[in-house]
Amino acid sequence: MTFTCDACGNEAQKKRSNQRFCSLPECQRVSKQGVRPPKHNITCPYCNVVVVARNTRQITCLSDVCKEKHARITRNRCRDRKRTGELFACLYCSTTLERIQSNQVTCGDPECRKMRKKERDDDTFWMLRRISPKLCEVCERPIRVKRFRLHPRCRRRRANDKKRLNRNKIKLTAAKAEAFRQQRPPRPKDQVSRRMEELKCVSNLQRMF
Repeated sequence: MTFTCDACGNEAQKKRSNQRFCSLPECQRVSKQGVRPPKHNITCPYCNVVVVARNTRQITCLSDVCKEKHARITRNRCRDRKRTGELFACLYCSTTLERIQSNQVTCGDPECRKMRKKERDDDTFWMLRRISPKLCEVCERPIRVKRFRLHPRCRRRRANDKKRLNRNKIKLTAAKAEAFRQQRPPRPKDQVSRRMEELKCVSNLQRMF
């Protein structure tokens, strides 16, 4: 039994009772995604070229020059909406310019922005430190020195304690070694071990032969 495909209009073999589309890839895509809306042409407002729009939001012909022009116009339009007409001096280099945003305090120079970011990071750090103070590992008191885990005096005290412990350890090791030497019975000088006697015998035999 055959049927007429709703997408391409060709006749195909029916495999089930409610089949409406044939097995071609285009017809299967229509059965899953539906019919695509018809494409429409647009005219680029910058170069006056007529192109087929890829989507409903396309404005330009998507060339690099037209995209850059459109981005610059959009950026300037947004900037003009934010302008307040107020003049201010940069917080770090004292350059006078028009304020674009109400909370602007720098001129936009990379060095000024870097200094502003560092200052804001410091403010955030101290705010978090006030909320949850960091404790010193030695005295267990709040520490206010940025990016340190110990107070300077606690650090010096810990270093001195380590040096003193190392000196005491060396002295104790030397005292234990000396006590062990004194407790061990003295060996007579003329006493020779069995291993040494065997080695002497072997060396004498080698000399004879």
